[in-house]
Amino acid sequence: MLAPYFSSVAWTPEVKAAMFTEMDKDAGGSVCADEFYEWMIESAQLEVSAEGVTKMRQREERLKISTGDVPAHLMEIIEESGAKTIEQKVTHALHSGFDRTIADHFISCYLLLKEWGCQEDVCVAGLLHASYRRGDGLQAVKPAEMRPVWQKKLGAGAEELIYLFPSAHKTAYASDGLLHAPLGSTISFPDLLDDGKTITIDDAQRAALAELEVVNSHDQNFLCNDDPVQNLWQFYQHVTIMPLLSAGAAATIKTFQQRAFCAGVDCSDIVKWHEGRFGEAGPDAKWQKHIEMFKPGGRYYDIEKILLSFVDEDGYTGDGCDALPSYEKK
Repeated sequence: MLAPYFSSVAWTPEVKAAMFTEMDKDAGGSVCADEFYEWMIESAQLEVSAEGVTKMRQREERLKISTGDVPAHLMEIIEESGAKTIEQKVTHALHSGFDRTIADHFISCYLLLKEWGCQEDVCVAGLLHASYRRGDGLQAVKPAEMRPVWQKKLGAGAEELIYLFPSAHKTAYASDGLLHAPLGSTISFPDLLDDGKTITIDDAQRAALAELEVVNSHDQNFLCNDDPVQNLWQFYQHVTIMPLLSAGAAATIKTFQQRAFCAGVDCSDIVKWHEGRFGEAGPDAKWQKHIEMFKPGGRYYDIEKILLSFVDEDGYTGDGCDALPSYEKK
């Protein structure tokens, strides 16, 4: 379970025993959730690979990342959260960790949202969006303790988005969730941070959370965005909520489409790619429903037929492609 979060650790029985002893602060013979998270925040190590160094240099050139671009009071909160000591080792193969810290991901999201011209509440929420809970369950801070503190330091609007994001993010692949539900429909989902409760968001909250979902995904995938199938999937993941997005975020989604269509991939490639990731066991029920949207009769399969109808001699009108050699012209 811990291996994805640590670099170059030899998992011998002696190492495991030593780790357990470090975690078991009260020497009670067991490790509770609080002890585990405390130890995790303090102990996750950062070792940058050669590939990571190259990719990070490219990324820094693009974003001109500097802690000086983030207000001092917000950087203090990042420091206090322990995000600079947590390695950005996402467990999902679709994403690129490149041995970054969570703080680096947070800062990048903040700067991108600023570039896109988002409201301050959204930008601030982007800086701490996964602090209360990441997709794998890890928490940088405890929501029950930090909510009143951050409400004062960040403002109620930004803190509310930080609280809502983990639960909204969990619905990203669902046909009735944050990204895929019809525009204007009511969206409700379980509150991951308060068992038994249900969250219902309004249109303004959906727009803000959609922006955070795009920037979270884009930043994690930016360093490995040369896979046309993944780019096409990213486009379809977000295309239906484009009317809710800032001009910068919408342009980013359009770029996913350009990279994919110029390479001549389509929905059938997305299906093959997803189904191939799960091996003999095949996709679970959640993923199977998601994959169905890219098969004949599915929402994005039908959208693609419309998009393909615009192919002309020079490729897709307005998409920046000079030619589409792998597509048969229509």
